[in-house]
Amino acid sequence: MKTKKIVSVLLCVLILLIMPLTAFAAEKVVNVNTLIVGGTEITSKGYYTQDAEGTWVNWTAQQKPSDNYIYFDGRFTLTLCNVNISGTPSISYGAGIYVDGTRLTIVVKGISKVLGGIDEYSCSSGIYSTGELLFSVTSTGTLNVNGSQITDPLGTSYGIYTSGDITVAAGTLNATGGIVTDEQGASFGVYVADGGVIMNGGTFNAIGGISFGTMGASFGLFSYDDITVAGGNLNAEGGAVSGDGSASFGLFSYNDIVVNGGLLDAAG
Repeated sequence: MKTKKIVSVLLCVLILLIMPLTAFAAEKVVNVNTLIVGGTEITSKGYYTQDAEGTWVNWTAQQKPSDNYIYFDGRFTLTLCNVNISGTPSISYGAGIYVDGTRLTIVVKGISKVLGGIDEYSCSSGIYSTGELLFSVTSTGTLNVNGSQITDPLGTSYGIYTSGDITVAAGTLNATGGIVTDEQGASFGVYVADGGVIMNGGTFNAIGGISFGTMGASFGLFSYDDITVAGGNLNAEGGAVSGDGSASFGLFSYNDIVVNGGLLDAAG
């Protein structure tokens, strides 16, 4: 019983250390109902490709691009087809894909990668959303989402950070937090701040990065609400930690974890 109390206290301390970082980072506000991809605000329906400088520009040819494009339907469904997207420091969490104020549906074709940059608060997230994220049932490809390595004090790296539910219906989603080296750094494959996780199909791998701090933490999947596995495969792995006061969790939820179909595998 004494050991359990000590572990609980350490966990509470770690979470309290992490929470102020997310609050500070969220202060950099972008307009509501906004979608930013690789530092470029996407405002109109259409196909987008990268120019020589890496900026996403509207495709103006009559025929749609055959490969290496994103498509925005104007109603916050984003299709990714064999693209590499990198975040910029000017966006909250350095997000490669940033969405504010609405649900974003992502359709994946081929193999795409999203890498978060690092913002002024030493936070990085491949995808950052203030609302729900839905990985569509029409997805047929693989999406790799990564946070960057953080060396700054109290840095935090996320593969995906969302303030709403995250639902995976098809395809393969790999979300990986970056390595953190500070004494109190934390890495999350997926961090769900105000919502839960719904697994309906496909494969979802949530992997925390290595944490080298003496009070560091690594979480594969961290959720404030229920985690429900109704289909597909959910794999959550906490990364390696080195400090005596550090912790690694494959799966963490403040509420229920329910498996009524599919497979769940977690290790910390």
